[in-house]
Amino acid sequence: MKCITLFFQSIYALLFPFSRTKVRPTLATENTESCFRQIRSVSKRSIGVNTQQVPRTVNSFFTDSEIIAVPKVQVAGSNRKPASNGNTANGKVKLPESKKSKNGFSITKAYGSQGFDKVVPWLVKHLIPASSNGVLFGQSQSYKTFVLIYIACCIATNRLFSGLPTKHGLVFIIAAEGSNGISKRIRAWELQNGCTVGEKLIVIPHSVFPSDTNQRNCLINEIETESKRQATPVVLIIFDTFSQCSNGILENEAGAVSRYLQSCKSIGEPFGATVLNVHHTKKDSNEFRGSSTIISNVDFLFSMKRHRDKMSTKLALEKMKEGSTNLQWDLHLDCIEIDASDEEGESLNTLCITQVEFHHLDEAAQNNHEVKKLQYKVDAEWIRGHLKQYQDTWMTLNELGHAMAEELCIPVDAALKVRLDRAKSHLEKEKIISKQRKGKEVCICLTDS
Repeated sequence: MKCITLFFQSIYALLFPFSRTKVRPTLATENTESCFRQIRSVSKRSIGVNTQQVPRTVNSFFTDSEIIAVPKVQVAGSNRKPASNGNTANGKVKLPESKKSKNGFSITKAYGSQGFDKVVPWLVKHLIPASSNGVLFGQSQSYKTFVLIYIACCIATNRLFSGLPTKHGLVFIIAAEGSNGISKRIRAWELQNGCTVGEKLIVIPHSVFPSDTNQRNCLINEIETESKRQATPVVLIIFDTFSQCSNGILENEAGAVSRYLQSCKSIGEPFGATVLNVHHTKKDSNEFRGSSTIISNVDFLFSMKRHRDKMSTKLALEKMKEGSTNLQWDLHLDCIEIDASDEEGESLNTLCITQVEFHHLDEAAQNNHEVKKLQYKVDAEWIRGHLKQYQDTWMTLNELGHAMAEELCIPVDAALKVRLDRAKSHLEKEKIISKQRKGKEVCICLTDS
């Protein structure tokens, strides 16, 4: 009789779930669970009700919102603990791991300052971060390839670079520009430093387009093959140059440049290797060529500038995400005779870096560097003052250049031309001058305002 009473109470609860009756609160207890087990057994034996239609748990009677509003209550005197959902361990919340999608993509998460104490790995201490993406740019004949060969050989032979430790591993150089002389330059480094690079430095003497899927996969397979054969990780991949390996993209188009750099990065990521592109500057300028999105798409950025009338060059840091940019290196080159000869039997010579000087820019030098960046404003004020002396007179940039050189006692050279161009652009932007062309000459004059 008791079981029949409980059965009708359950039916009532199903038909009137929102009714204010004493039946509903009792459903949230373990006693009710026991009652349902009794009802299921009685129904099966005597009444013939399909047990699959009878809810197996109390929660089946309520919606999600009702379950939240009426939490389960542990019956007094019961020793059973609430069932664990697997998200707790030793009193701490265990967060669920992200599941991979069908194409293998997954989300990696970090909370708050988690990972703040992670040590930044370096390929070359303070110079090249490990597992990163960077660009080295400089004018033509600023010894970019010589510097890269010097760094690559130090990494491949596990030697110090200017007293800084390096991470030993394989180095790949895609020598799409100047591939004929690269082996001679490597040999000169070996003779100068008294050691052999061997198979740790791999040179590919032709272009490889990272943006081309087939060529990219072919390069990745070749890198993987060499790494397994030599049982040595690949740590550096150099594309020399950006122009020769970018498959003719428009360098001023931000989207195209971003996609190319991401393609390069995808080659190094499977191996944890750093990818470095060699790039050129604009004509008669010290700024890199193409879209400024290069800065935002790399982890580090180097500039190289050759010292005037000297066989030496300066390597400076323009951007470093995880380090200081107050560092620079002066590298000096000498002519080295290698153990090879030409068709007439004469010995071959090539340049090689023989001395590296490391400098840490102090605060005064750094401030002076910032002042140089604002040089165009100083030059713009000089041009404005000079034009005021010749009101309503159109002057060519050539005339202004000679006047500035004579007054400031500086040579008339390409550097001065760059300064004038920057100052002119600033004055045009501020609508202080007007510009017109007379033949091949560009003339400027102060505006009426």
